[in-house]
Amino acid sequence: MISPLFADTPYEILDIIVKMKFIFLIPILIIYIIKPVENFGFLTGVVKRVMQFPTLEEKLSKVYLEIFFPKVKKSCLFPPIRRDGVEPVLDYDVDILDNIDADSKNENNKKHIIHSDDRVLLSECEHLVEKINFNIGARTVLLLPGYRTIPDNTSIQVLVKAYLKRCDHYVIVLNWINMTGKLPKPFFNAQTIARELGKCFSSLEKKGYNIADNLHIVGFSFGGPMAGIMGHHMVKKPHRITGLDPTHIYFSWFFNNKLKLDPSDAQFVDIIHTDMYYYGVGYPSGHVDFLVNSGHHPQPGCENRRFSLCNHLTSVFVYAESITQNPANPTLLARKCDSWKAFINGMSDRTNETIIMGPDLDASISRHSGVYCLHTNSSFTKEIGKGIEGSFGRKNGRLLSNAPKVSKEVIKTDYEIDTAAKDKMVMDPVK
Repeated sequence: MISPLFADTPYEILDIIVKMKFIFLIPILIIYIIKPVENFGFLTGVVKRVMQFPTLEEKLSKVYLEIFFPKVKKSCLFPPIRRDGVEPVLDYDVDILDNIDADSKNENNKKHIIHSDDRVLLSECEHLVEKINFNIGARTVLLLPGYRTIPDNTSIQVLVKAYLKRCDHYVIVLNWINMTGKLPKPFFNAQTIARELGKCFSSLEKKGYNIADNLHIVGFSFGGPMAGIMGHHMVKKPHRITGLDPTHIYFSWFFNNKLKLDPSDAQFVDIIHTDMYYYGVGYPSGHVDFLVNSGHHPQPGCENRRFSLCNHLTSVFVYAESITQNPANPTLLARKCDSWKAFINGMSDRTNETIIMGPDLDASISRHSGVYCLHTNSSFTKEIGKGIEGSFGRKNGRLLSNAPKVSKEVIKTDYEIDTAAKDKMVMDPVK
């Protein structure tokens, strides 16, 4: 076994620690034995801990699914979900949604928090069908946040606002903040919640609701492996899972080293890497893996914040822009590459395909697979992506003169709602 002193990266150190599984017994020893002995006496403390351990029903009674309904706006980027015989209603502040700032350092996003229109308990998730008409083919995105994240946090708000700007998605946000206590409880609770989510959507599918084929799960950080666990426990695999710099549920490796996001968890899995080897996993995890600015630190604006969440959060803001980009003139394009080094030196094959990042990528397994590279602007104050230029190799910030040409034809999605179903769609809760 390699000594941690000779490991090249923190990721290797973590990998070494994971292999030394007995070390993970230490927090259990502290939480369930040492602290009870100190505070309550040995027998009294242990019994109290066991007796207070929440049941599954108690856990689920603290977890909510927050629902955001799309609204028809003057600035809808795509054909909105419509209501029959009713004039469009501008319920949201159009200016707020029209000026989504993807700069993580900008505090304006915190001033305009969009709260959910409705919510249901995870323990009563069958009530989702009373809110959303799944049988009309409406697209639904389920956002699984990272550790200790609530729907009001910037990392969730920027995604919610982007999807609402599209007008063509119902948005559901998992709110499990009440179950993210002290370590190691969140690791176990995350697995339980993800399994129950999978069982919940599967039960609705069995009752005749068309959910899986129109469900897109987006998991950031800790939500990445949760999305994988959820997909694994669904009878019919969800249409798509997108992992935003997914991380490991490290403590769970002691019990099951398969608790991670992989291509078997959905019909199509794509991953956006921005902080590999630190907060994010350091290996391909989907049918398509995007390496943004090499996929690891430092990301633009995070040069002096190596061990902060800045690089990790970049995946969220990159994906948020991909949601609202115009498919006819996209800002985030990536080229298939063998490695980042080959990409920046212009060594990729000139025949390699160029694809669009984000919801409008054609989620066809047979059509796309492998690793794709792109680089972005050096500042996120305006647009993050550089369009077709970002799919060329570069050296020292300049395009190479011998960079291979990229086909002008950008592959777009054919993931469209049936025309016949559009007129029947509802925006508001199902009556």
